[in-house]
Amino acid sequence: MTAETTNAGQAGLIVKCPPGMFAVSGGFETSSGASASISRPVGGIPPTGWKYDWNGINAGTYRVYVGCTK
Repeated sequence: MTAETTNAGQAGLIVKCPPGMFAVSGGFETSSGASASISRPVGGIPPTGWKYDWNGINAGTYRVYVGCTK
């Protein structure tokens, strides 16, 4: 699963797993040069998504990934 934004004013994204699945890993990439300040599972135990916040809110594309399993 992937979430993406090009909103330079947004400082983070959460991507969720489909219903009935839970998060086991996450990832982040950007064309802006920003670095991740937070990378963690969200949604309880077991986690149902992944959150990334980044430093340096610059123009560019930001993508957050989550690896999900049953």
